[in-house]
Amino acid sequence: MQELINRLRSLERFIVVSHIQPDGDAVGSLTALTLGLQQLGKTVLPVLADGVPPSFQFVTGTLEVATEFPPLTIKDPYFCIAVDLPDSRRTGFGSNVLEYAEATMLGFIDHHPLGDLQKKTSDYYHSLNTSSCAELIYHVLLALEVRITPPIATALLTGMYTDSGGFQYDNTSTETMEIGADLMRRGARLRTIVDHISRQKSIASLRLLGLAMERLTLTNNGTCAVSVITYDDIEKAGGTADDASGIINQLNVLPGPRLCMLLTESEKGTIRGSLRSTDHPDMRVLNVTNVAKLLGGGGHARASGFLVEGHLEPLEGKTNLWKVV
Repeated sequence: MQELINRLRSLERFIVVSHIQPDGDAVGSLTALTLGLQQLGKTVLPVLADGVPPSFQFVTGTLEVATEFPPLTIKDPYFCIAVDLPDSRRTGFGSNVLEYAEATMLGFIDHHPLGDLQKKTSDYYHSLNTSSCAELIYHVLLALEVRITPPIATALLTGMYTDSGGFQYDNTSTETMEIGADLMRRGARLRTIVDHISRQKSIASLRLLGLAMERLTLTNNGTCAVSVITYDDIEKAGGTADDASGIINQLNVLPGPRLCMLLTESEKGTIRGSLRSTDHPDMRVLNVTNVAKLLGGGGHARASGFLVEGHLEPLEGKTNLWKVV
């Protein structure tokens, strides 16, 4: 961590980037670090390949987030910091990010199992034992002596809230709760976070949830629950891909299945797979990261995802059975 802190103190120009299809931890970590570095007088360009989903645009700083990644320049180069991801491909700008690594202008902050970024730089802060990347950003900002303002506190709490499932997942530690309390003392707007993420649902998202529930199928002797949402479904519901986010967590409430998977089709000819696992008293934890990695994705033991090319089509003459073509 200290090498990264030294870089953040000594340099003046930064790019902060996170992963494609950003969640609350990606958005919260990216904006909190951006705001913190700007407070120190640094020039900071936050970048997300897919932009900021509407449900997280209440976070201060999201309007400044760009979707284009600048090329490396010899004069006055940026130092690139990747947050909430371990692998360069997950940024959506893989070759560009590696160009910064080759110029020793790359660092990362993350809480996932290590990927290729760890092999490219020694400037990083990594821990598997945290609820979220936002927890790590909190420690980085304190080390930099940044004043954690209400907007920064809200951004950090957004990341912690989403990645801990509203402080319900088993990655919620005593330190998580202590940091959360400190952020609220510093002005974090928990009610605003809960309203935007957990309570306010669009008509389209409720329609899509109903479809996903209707198509839910149990396989492998009831141990796996699978459902799908097509791009045609999203269009007919009058929604966007953001309206399908979070549905996997609502499907993962059945007491029997150990694995839950939702496949969501996009207009770009890709399918996003969201995986969740639950504990079983007689079995070891099912690590869904292993499944995601087989398909080029990643994540955590109980929550992972992947992205593949293709479209979803129903199997002829079958009920609730689909294929990827």
